[in-house]
Amino acid sequence: MSILMGTTKDKIFNLIQTRFPLNCTISDYATRQLSAIKTYLKKFADDINLQYQPAHKRQRVKFYDTGALQCELQLGDDTLWFHVHPNLFRISSNHPAYRFSYLRDDDYRSQCAVINIYNFLSDSLAEQRNDDYGILIARIFINYENHFMVEGRKQIGMMFNDIGNDVLDGQRLESLLEQVILFALEHDLFAQPFDQVPALSYREIASGSYGGNVSASKQLGLLS
Repeated sequence: MSILMGTTKDKIFNLIQTRFPLNCTISDYATRQLSAIKTYLKKFADDINLQYQPAHKRQRVKFYDTGALQCELQLGDDTLWFHVHPNLFRISSNHPAYRFSYLRDDDYRSQCAVINIYNFLSDSLAEQRNDDYGILIARIFINYENHFMVEGRKQIGMMFNDIGNDVLDGQRLESLLEQVILFALEHDLFAQPFDQVPALSYREIASGSYGGNVSASKQLGLLS
């Protein structure tokens, strides 16, 4: 005798039959978009380097392809880290995006791949400072119809928030990446308030690790 009753078993089979292919489609779109991101960032870095040669290598613009799910763009003292999350996520029904009938008419349109974009200090990555962190400045949600929306800081989130009409084609992706790069360049590192600067140990001086406990303050320049 079957463990599952017929109607329940049919429902399970139908969900697998319909959702699994859609999940594969979503993942494929995310993979293709990351490939397009890598292509754009490499060309961006190459174009900049044809026009600008920095006096010091730490001020260079350089693209790094660091893996199947990630890449980096160094912009002088800043580095943008792009990463496709290996899992899919649903946009919550209480999210403002649900004001669009697009999501309400087909609930599975809210199932998305997510590409995260973090802003790190370049020194944090170059020196492998394990206690440093970057901040999330944007995340891209892509569904099975290649519609997308972006949650992001300042104008980034405001310019790309219409998942019902926005399709992530080459032109829209380029516009998004330009805004992300502009944001990283315009928002500088601010000094911590004097009373919040941590004490310094002799071990930090002797080991050459001074600055590691302050470097996470890249966040201070990006919170607004």
